[in-house]
Amino acid sequence: MMSRWQFILLLVGGACTAALVVGMAGADHPRAADSRAADLVGRCVAIEPKRPAFAKEAMVPYVARLLAGKDVERAVSGWLAAAEEANRTATPKAPSAIPDPFNKHALVHAWMLCRESPHLPADTAERIATAIKDYVCRYGHREWRGYGALNFRLLSDGAALIAAEQWPDLVDADGLDSAGIRAATRERLLGSFDEIVHRNNAEYGAPTYLGVNLAAMKLLADFAQDETLRHRATLTLDTMLLHMACAWNQGYHVTPASRAKYFASSMTGPDAMDCTAAIGWLFFGAERPVAGLCEHHSGWFAFPGPYEPPTILTRIATDRDEPFTHRASRTRNLRITIHHELAYSLASEWELVKSPRDYHYKESRRQMLKWVSPHPQSSFMPLQENAYRPYDLAENRANAFGYGENPFSQSLQHGRTLVGVTAVPDDYPYWRIEVPFSTTGSIVKRIERDGWVCCHAGSMLFAFRLFGAARWADHRSQERCDVLTSDARRNGWILETSPLAPFAGGGNDTELDRFATAIVARTVIDTSRLATERPRLAFTSLSGHMLDITYRPHGTPYAAQHTVDGAVVDYDSFPLLGNPWVQQALDGDELVIEHGKETLQYDFRTWTRHAVH
Repeated sequence: MMSRWQFILLLVGGACTAALVVGMAGADHPRAADSRAADLVGRCVAIEPKRPAFAKEAMVPYVARLLAGKDVERAVSGWLAAAEEANRTATPKAPSAIPDPFNKHALVHAWMLCRESPHLPADTAERIATAIKDYVCRYGHREWRGYGALNFRLLSDGAALIAAEQWPDLVDADGLDSAGIRAATRERLLGSFDEIVHRNNAEYGAPTYLGVNLAAMKLLADFAQDETLRHRATLTLDTMLLHMACAWNQGYHVTPASRAKYFASSMTGPDAMDCTAAIGWLFFGAERPVAGLCEHHSGWFAFPGPYEPPTILTRIATDRDEPFTHRASRTRNLRITIHHELAYSLASEWELVKSPRDYHYKESRRQMLKWVSPHPQSSFMPLQENAYRPYDLAENRANAFGYGENPFSQSLQHGRTLVGVTAVPDDYPYWRIEVPFSTTGSIVKRIERDGWVCCHAGSMLFAFRLFGAARWADHRSQERCDVLTSDARRNGWILETSPLAPFAGGGNDTELDRFATAIVARTVIDTSRLATERPRLAFTSLSGHMLDITYRPHGTPYAAQHTVDGAVVDYDSFPLLGNPWVQQALDGDELVIEHGKETLQYDFRTWTRHAVH
């Protein structure tokens, strides 16, 4: 029987065109994921690296060429050049402070995939190995020093552990031999695994960095010789992909994010996927062909290796026939709500952060609406100006448009409805609300009715209302959006969404008119306390639920500031993962996944996984 990788290579070799491969997107096709992997490998083969000696960007296309047996001479010479260039230009300020572990991971991961390739001459392989070993040994691994983002830790420690297993003669910048490197990195990696499976990961939802973390984890799940570490990496990778599956909707990864750099990173979808969404597409599929896949990061998941996610994850990701709400957590002070409808998803975040100077606000994305559309940028999110580094206001520098969140904005979601309030102090230098409406065609028609901006999005409908003195700003051509803005420091807004079905019939104009009429006639708004020191907004939605939010200043406890139909929202009760098919308590050891007749149980006390029949 043909192996999975032989099948993928057959497709890459020309037995299946890219268009056909992408068209085989449905999860029900028996080899759809293999077809998508073949498509991704084919795209990686075709990449011409802009910086051919920069390992971070170039190693994925070189690996793809070696594995597919295409343009191998240039791939081998490029790999050698990238390994030697990384080693030559590495000038650490301190033993553990080389600034880019992406190169370290790329070179080691490539070695594990291609070290036995028939296309790699023995003398060249020796030169490549020497350069990689020298590069790894420019790091010190005794303790973690310097920048501590999760992606840096997993990339650096994971690559170091694998390298130390491969080459017993290593001596790093701290004087650790291979055994010492393995011991130091192993302890930190196992600690990260334990944190992730019990409390989610620090870069949850990130369009780029979550995908990077997944690639770092796959290196360990595929190639670690340490059986315990490899097994725990496998189960940790399962849970990270499960979080993605719970946020997936037909090619769209819809979730709040801890890190979402720049406006474009929030606009991901089939037309432009960052690497996290591209990895989701690889396993879970999409309803239409996809374009950019951030191949130099996502490509690692198209290459051969023993790791395969449990098939039940794909069923969780693709079952969107009935509406449901997913709830999740990240440690004790962050809660996530994601409501899925057949054609769209609405997501938001509640946080209990002590200080407006917290680093969390620098890159987070708190709210997100995405809908199924044949057009790009089918996304919507209220934005507000914020500081480039909230923890260093003395810089007197604003963040880029669509980058990070204002510390003084808060929101409440119930199902299809999301409301928000802001209370920006008079001495805080950034306060303007900026709400982008896409002009790419993803919003089919937009009208204004009694203070509401009502939008027909083709597959669904939504309405937004901004209080205070709102006005339309100049069109932003680079971001392709019109922007509704307000300068009021104490403000509020409402985002109401609806499936198309209740208003369907008669064409877009008629459907949007029905929706706008219902919004005005059937909803109730109370803004009587919006201008107070602690703004309050109450809204009774189209579905008849009353959402009531009062602003909570930093440093004060959460105490009934959010209610739905008079009941206080109990954020303490939110699970780590919770929806009709998935249950795990925050800090809980037991994860249960049920779908149809299949049940999969994890126990993170014993680090076991077993199916229940």
